[in-house]
Amino acid sequence: LPPLLVPEGSGSSGLFAWYLALTDKYPIPVKLATTAFLNWAGDLLCQLTLEDGPFNYRRSATFTFLGFALVAPCLHFWYLNLSKIVGGLGLSSNAAAFVSVLCDQLVFSPLFIATFLTSLTCLEGRPSEIIPRLKQTWVDSVVLNWKIWVPAQAVNFRFVPQNYQVLFANLVAVVWNTGLSFLASSELEKKANK
Repeated sequence: LPPLLVPEGSGSSGLFAWYLALTDKYPIPVKLATTAFLNWAGDLLCQLTLEDGPFNYRRSATFTFLGFALVAPCLHFWYLNLSKIVGGLGLSSNAAAFVSVLCDQLVFSPLFIATFLTSLTCLEGRPSEIIPRLKQTWVDSVVLNWKIWVPAQAVNFRFVPQNYQVLFANLVAVVWNTGLSFLASSELEKKANK
């Protein structure tokens, strides 16, 4: 069976099995494409449901690109290394999940959110506004992150196999990306209205 053909009559469970097989065979390319798509979906939801005004194609393309070039590679290698580090501690499953969530939310996430917002600002052609944007949106973004990701990552690190943690995170990320897109664009609108 060629790797990109879905068996006939496989239904949605067949599509999911096909996706998981692709993830096993080509983990990085599949994670890159999935994350790019879900970043786009989060921004699309934000623009169509939470905002008024014309659709901003450039912003959507920027979010999609960041999913592909920044978010997916960072998450892939972060989860891979985090599972190795925490796995080497010899903790029970519950303790390992707890330590993973602490590391993820107190170390990785605050740094990654700053990196994401900095990259977004640069790609928008406004590198001189990095510090003001971080001052205005970073804390709200981290708090929103904790509200969404602490429970999600507790489930992810406790019950999801490492190879599928990026997929699980990406599904939760549709909600996160919608919120992050809203926070990032709200800051721009406030500036434009001053």
